[in-house]
Amino acid sequence: IVNSVIADNTVGVMYGNGVWEVHLENTIVDGASKDWRFRLGKGCSSHIGIKHSSNRWGETPERSMAFTNTTFQNFCGSGPMFQFYYDSRSGPGMGDAVEMQGTNLVNVWEKNKPTFKCQNELRDNFLEDVDGVLGPTGKGPGYIIRNRNPSKAFLPPDACTPLWYSGSNEWGQCSAFCE
Repeated sequence: IVNSVIADNTVGVMYGNGVWEVHLENTIVDGASKDWRFRLGKGCSSHIGIKHSSNRWGETPERSMAFTNTTFQNFCGSGPMFQFYYDSRSGPGMGDAVEMQGTNLVNVWEKNKPTFKCQNELRDNFLEDVDGVLGPTGKGPGYIIRNRNPSKAFLPPDACTPLWYSGSNEWGQCSAFCE
């Protein structure tokens, strides 16, 4: 998907069972466009920008989704800009990598940034943040991972920061940002 605008959808893009690499380049993903807000008289929405299955699909390319120069904007309500889920139609295992480069966030609340829930099926997934805009304020480039010891085994003890904005009662337990 190149030079596009994805706006005002309940789910902007859904990556799921049997899908191979999806690349968004020079694209805007808008959770609540100015037109949508004006017509409905709302400030924010519960729309999901990207809904991404965490499964490994077998012999797939190196990454499941790649984002280059992508802007996420107006994720200021209850809808996340990026949501991981487990698709029960396929086997578990480490999900294919997600890479974000040249990412811009406009009017995206901290709690709507990507995180992992505590589901066991999501235990080995990660998201690469090349620009350092998806982690806590003041952090640089790194990875969003499941906050568990096997995921951090080869990292220095102070390399990861728990993500406290996960939007549930699981705060700080399930996701971490590692530089």
